[in-house]
Amino acid sequence: AVLCKSSNGEQCTRTGGWEQGWILFHDGNNNANWDPGELLLQQQGPLGKRVRLSGNSPVAHYVSYSASGSAKLVSGAFQAGTFTLCPQNGAAGDVRKIVLSGTGRPRTVKGVAADCL
Repeated sequence: AVLCKSSNGEQCTRTGGWEQGWILFHDGNNNANWDPGELLLQQQGPLGKRVRLSGNSPVAHYVSYSASGSAKLVSGAFQAGTFTLCPQNGAAGDVRKIVLSGTGRPRTVKGVAADCL
Protein backbone atom coordinates (compact mmCIF):
# COMPACT_ATOMS: atom_id res chain seq x y z
CA ALA A 1 0.00 0.00 0.00
CA VAL A 2 1.18 3.51 -0.77
CA LEU A 3 0.33 6.79 0.92
CA CYS A 4 1.16 9.78 -1.28
CA LYS A 5 0.40 13.47 -1.08
CA SER A 6 -2.41 14.53 -3.39
CA SER A 7 -3.99 17.89 -4.09
CA ASN A 8 -7.02 16.47 -5.91
CA GLY A 9 -7.66 13.11 -4.21
CA GLU A 10 -7.01 11.27 -7.47
CA GLN A 11 -3.32 11.63 -8.32
CA CYS A 12 -0.04 11.71 -6.44
CA THR A 13 1.86 14.98 -6.61
CA ARG A 14 5.51 15.79 -6.10
CA THR A 15 4.89 19.46 -5.33
CA GLY A 16 3.62 21.19 -2.20
CA GLY A 17 3.30 19.81 1.29
CA TRP A 18 1.36 16.96 2.82
CA GLU A 19 -1.18 19.45 4.24
CA GLN A 20 -2.82 19.56 0.79
CA GLY A 21 -4.13 16.03 1.37
CA TRP A 22 -3.20 12.48 0.47
CA ILE A 23 -4.45 9.21 -0.94
CA LEU A 24 -3.88 5.62 0.16
CA PHE A 25 -3.98 2.90 -2.48
CA HIS A 26 -2.84 -0.59 -3.39
CA ASP A 27 0.16 -0.09 -5.68
CA GLY A 28 0.07 -3.16 -7.91
CA ASN A 29 3.00 -2.11 -10.10
CA ASN A 30 5.17 -0.62 -7.31
CA ASN A 31 5.67 2.80 -8.91
CA ALA A 32 4.32 4.91 -6.01
CA ASN A 33 1.68 6.47 -8.29
CA TRP A 34 -2.01 5.68 -8.36
CA ASP A 35 -2.82 4.18 -11.75
CA PRO A 36 -6.20 3.25 -13.30
CA GLY A 37 -7.29 -0.12 -11.98
CA GLU A 38 -5.44 0.17 -8.66
CA LEU A 39 -7.67 0.05 -5.60
CA LEU A 40 -8.05 3.46 -3.94
CA LEU A 41 -8.39 2.74 -0.21
CA GLN A 42 -8.72 6.19 1.35
CA GLN A 43 -8.62 9.90 0.57
CA GLN A 44 -7.81 12.78 2.91
CA GLY A 45 -8.60 16.30 1.82
CA PRO A 46 -6.66 19.44 2.75
CA LEU A 47 -5.82 19.99 6.40
CA GLY A 48 -6.46 23.71 6.11
CA LYS A 49 -4.28 26.75 6.33
CA ARG A 50 -3.61 26.48 10.07
CA VAL A 51 -0.97 23.74 9.74
CA ARG A 52 1.94 22.78 7.55
CA LEU A 53 2.89 19.11 7.20
CA SER A 54 6.18 18.26 5.53
CA GLY A 55 8.33 15.17 5.15
CA ASN A 56 12.09 14.95 4.93
CA SER A 57 13.65 13.51 1.78
CA PRO A 58 12.75 9.80 2.22
CA VAL A 59 9.07 10.62 2.89
CA ALA A 60 8.75 13.89 0.98
CA HIS A 61 6.36 12.43 -1.60
CA TYR A 62 5.17 8.97 -0.51
CA VAL A 63 5.34 6.15 2.01
CA SER A 64 5.16 2.61 0.67
CA TYR A 65 4.43 -0.44 2.80
CA SER A 66 5.27 -3.98 1.70
CA ALA A 67 3.05 -6.98 2.44
CA SER A 68 5.22 -7.71 5.50
CA GLY A 69 4.47 -4.25 6.92
CA SER A 70 7.91 -2.76 6.39
CA ALA A 71 8.32 0.59 4.67
CA LYS A 72 10.21 0.41 1.38
CA LEU A 73 11.16 2.80 -1.40
CA VAL A 74 10.19 1.78 -4.94
CA SER A 75 13.87 0.86 -5.40
CA GLY A 76 13.42 -1.81 -2.71
CA ALA A 77 15.57 -0.03 -0.14
CA PHE A 78 14.12 0.45 3.34
CA GLN A 79 12.21 3.68 3.88
CA ALA A 80 12.57 5.69 7.07
CA GLY A 81 11.88 9.36 7.57
CA THR A 82 10.22 12.10 9.56
CA PHE A 83 7.06 14.10 9.03
CA THR A 84 6.87 17.47 10.79
CA LEU A 85 3.53 19.07 11.68
CA CYS A 86 3.86 22.82 12.24
CA PRO A 87 1.05 25.09 13.44
CA GLN A 88 0.81 28.34 11.49
CA ASN A 89 0.59 30.28 14.77
CA GLY A 90 4.17 29.28 15.55
CA ALA A 91 3.31 27.73 18.93
CA ALA A 92 6.43 25.68 19.64
CA GLY A 93 4.55 23.46 22.09
CA ASP A 94 2.28 22.27 19.30
CA VAL A 95 5.02 21.09 16.91
CA ARG A 96 4.87 17.33 16.40
CA LYS A 97 6.94 14.84 14.46
CA ILE A 98 5.93 11.46 13.14
CA VAL A 99 9.06 9.35 12.87
CA LEU A 100 8.82 6.34 10.56
CA SER A 101 11.33 3.58 11.28
CA GLY A 102 12.73 1.30 8.59
CA THR A 103 10.48 -1.47 9.88
CA GLY A 104 7.47 0.72 9.06
CA ARG A 105 6.57 1.58 12.63
CA PRO A 106 5.56 5.20 13.21
CA ARG A 107 5.96 7.02 16.51
CA THR A 108 5.18 10.58 17.51
CA VAL A 109 7.54 12.92 19.31
CA LYS A 110 7.38 16.56 20.31
CA GLY A 111 9.20 18.94 18.03
CA VAL A 112 10.63 22.40 18.59
CA ALA A 113 9.96 25.68 16.82
CA ALA A 114 13.26 25.39 14.92
CA ASP A 115 11.86 22.28 13.19
CA CYS A 116 9.41 24.54 11.37
CA LEU A 117 11.87 27.02 9.86
